[in-house]
Amino acid sequence: MLIDMMRPPWYAYEAQKLASNGYTVLCIGGGVALPGFSKVLESKKLTTYQGSPEMASVKGMYQLCETLATKKGV
Repeated sequence: MLIDMMRPPWYAYEAQKLASNGYTVLCIGGGVALPGFSKVLESKKLTTYQGSPEMASVKGMYQLCETLATKKGV
């Protein structure tokens, strides 16, 4: 049905639940650079990377490594 197609995928709910429980959820990729989309994600407590789409995955993984290193005191 059309209504089912308009419903967000299950992982969107999981990402919001993780973010509300204190986890950092990084949203990376070219879609984050769409006008206004990063503000929507950030309003849901999700972290975005808005650099060049070609390097978004690499930069997102780098941010993740920095976050994990900070938590472990490295």
